[in-house]
Amino acid sequence: MIDKPLYKPVAKDLDWAKQMMDGLRDGGVLKFPSAQLIYHVDHEHKALTLQNLDQTVESFDSFVVHEQTKIVFAQIGYTVKEKYCHKH
Repeated sequence: MIDKPLYKPVAKDLDWAKQMMDGLRDGGVLKFPSAQLIYHVDHEHKALTLQNLDQTVESFDSFVVHEQTKIVFAQIGYTVKEKYCHKH
């Protein structure tokens, strides 16, 4: 079992994440075009919610970027979670 993350953000990653949060309004959208990931920004609850979880299943690169996003944004006090869609 792996007991630590395989990815450790560097200062540049953390600075970028802070700049993104400073530049986005509450309710805004953070997009990662290369990984085709879309996050809803909730400054009040300090959370990012992945809107298209299916992309992390379809693309390994997207899965990796999402996992790294969780680690980076946790370092600046934000929780990264997934939006669950209930199919009827």
